[in-house]
Amino acid sequence: MEDLLTTGRMFPIVDALAGVCSSANMKLPREELLALQIAKPAEEAGEAWHALQGLLGLMPSCADDCATRDEHSWNGVSNDLVGASFASLIALNYIDAEGWQAAVIDGFRQRLAEIGSPLAEDFEGQNRILDAVEELGKHYAAAADGPGYVTPILALGNLTREAGEAIHSLHGIKGLLTCDEECGQRIHSWEGVKDRLVGSFVTSLVGLYCVDPAGWRSTFETIAFRRSRRGREVLGA
Repeated sequence: MEDLLTTGRMFPIVDALAGVCSSANMKLPREELLALQIAKPAEEAGEAWHALQGLLGLMPSCADDCATRDEHSWNGVSNDLVGASFASLIALNYIDAEGWQAAVIDGFRQRLAEIGSPLAEDFEGQNRILDAVEELGKHYAAAADGPGYVTPILALGNLTREAGEAIHSLHGIKGLLTCDEECGQRIHSWEGVKDRLVGSFVTSLVGLYCVDPAGWRSTFETIAFRRSRRGREVLGA
């Protein structure tokens, strides 16, 4: 099984997956297609949150229905987190096919600089993303205060917020909100949507680290390999 990030394969695969999604939905107007793609990270984030609540015994009413799909488990949380990471990148590709990769790298570099990591100075290319996630995850875990399960809760909360804000920004662009002055011009813009989608990608992987600091890399590779199958087929062709 290939390591999609350190071998430099994930970004090209996302390009391929975006093309597959576009072909499958070619009858939809572009604006509607964009809205659907931007909503997907939030859907995946919501499912990850649902799975975590099930693990904590906060959603007993649906345990029987969800158990058959392995949703109330750490595997369910991890699967949805990886799904949110792919969905965030595909949505970014739809918005800016030429510049989305640079936006991801810049987003990591900015977050690394915020915690004073020396990795920020020479952070280039997707092959350093795993190292960046571990640095950000360790910093985040150290800052969290409370029992061990608090860190994943906070991490998934960050993901749902970032994904939700991407939809908020889109609604602002469409004129469906009245908070323009409060939010600022950048938030209600395509740049604002992109900022939040990058944040959703970063927080998806940091959340995965917080769930399993020792095994998150192998978990990501296993789930990403399955999630990226169609994209790998397109590249192989």
